[in-house]
Amino acid sequence: MKKVYAIFLDENNLENILDNLRNLSPEVTEVCVTLSVELSDLFFSSVCLRASGSQLNLLFKELPTTVTEVNLSSNFLGSWPEFDLKKALQGLPPTVSSVNLAGNNLGKRTGLELKNALQGLSQGVVKVHLGSNDFEESARGVLQEALEGLPGSVTEVNLSGNYLSVYGKSLKEVFLGLSANVSYLDLSHSRLCACPKDDLRTAFKGLPPNLTKLGLGANFRVSNHESNLTELLQILPSSINHIDLSVSHLGDMDVINLIGAFQRLPANITSIDLSNNRLNIEQLEAILRIIPSTVTYMNVDSNYLFVDHTMRQTEEAIAKIHAVKNPAMLLSMKYNGYSLVSRTLPFFLAGSCGFFKRQPLCTLKNLPTKLISHIFSFLYKEEDYAKRMAEYKKKHRAITAEVSRRYQP
Repeated sequence: MKKVYAIFLDENNLENILDNLRNLSPEVTEVCVTLSVELSDLFFSSVCLRASGSQLNLLFKELPTTVTEVNLSSNFLGSWPEFDLKKALQGLPPTVSSVNLAGNNLGKRTGLELKNALQGLSQGVVKVHLGSNDFEESARGVLQEALEGLPGSVTEVNLSGNYLSVYGKSLKEVFLGLSANVSYLDLSHSRLCACPKDDLRTAFKGLPPNLTKLGLGANFRVSNHESNLTELLQILPSSINHIDLSVSHLGDMDVINLIGAFQRLPANITSIDLSNNRLNIEQLEAILRIIPSTVTYMNVDSNYLFVDHTMRQTEEAIAKIHAVKNPAMLLSMKYNGYSLVSRTLPFFLAGSCGFFKRQPLCTLKNLPTKLISHIFSFLYKEEDYAKRMAEYKKKHRAITAEVSRRYQP
């Protein structure tokens, strides 16, 4: 289990923090650093230098080698009068593989400043988060030059929340700043829907040649016609095998138009994220019937699949889903309207525990009786436990067996 150590840095506690870091548990794998607002004010008036790059360098050098992730998000580092972020990053232990610099107003700096700063990252870093840094407000060429400063070891880059649509066709040059080693790029919440189709097609030609995963969530408000979605899917680079289309309002499309879009899904796509799209059970069934067999994983978490369903309706819906989907496909259906105060509690737990991914037909019979026993024991305490368990075995197991036989593929 990942353990996080949070640091709140102000002008009074640097020495105590250093002592704490020297005695950190070896189980700690992530450190989250937050700079005091008061500290920033003091720094700007040149009264206190606690937030300088040299001080952070000293802080980072005391991190234990068990730390692999450092979160410096939302610290307004781009507003430092003396921008010496490179010196701070050079203090990170070589074991750190993930650095979060999101929400730091880095778009206020020049491209050369950012390039030099990011060159302070070690070759051990593979994940860098540069989201929500106001790059849409920076001069042309700034983001591209910044990306050129990332070490060649980086394979995952997050640029979400930067409203990159303002770049238009020049977005291609931004992507060309990425190393050829980048295999995952997150462009979610970038307002790409504002880009003309031809501009987006041109931009995608600049994506790294080894890119296999592309995050496009919360970019496209799809209309009730499949054209927008179809056009997007057709201009994806052939190297992409996973696409994130979460929060794309696919639930607003009717079944016919969903079919028209997904039956044209490129054969190179093997994994797709459709979570948080307000899809109902009929829409999902339609997608599963026509989606290419090359898709082996689909995430439909947090949709409207089983909202207001009774237990019997939920079981029947799940059985139908497994009857129409490709048997080789893993399907994640967590958080789809299960009610913790109804008889669908076991299904909620099954989804959370991954039973829907591992079982050929996911019904209550796949849940260990011992697990249900512990659940009821916790919910109803000792006085009602035996009675509730007896009711469960009599009613729920009987319904499960009946539905399973009826919809056995």
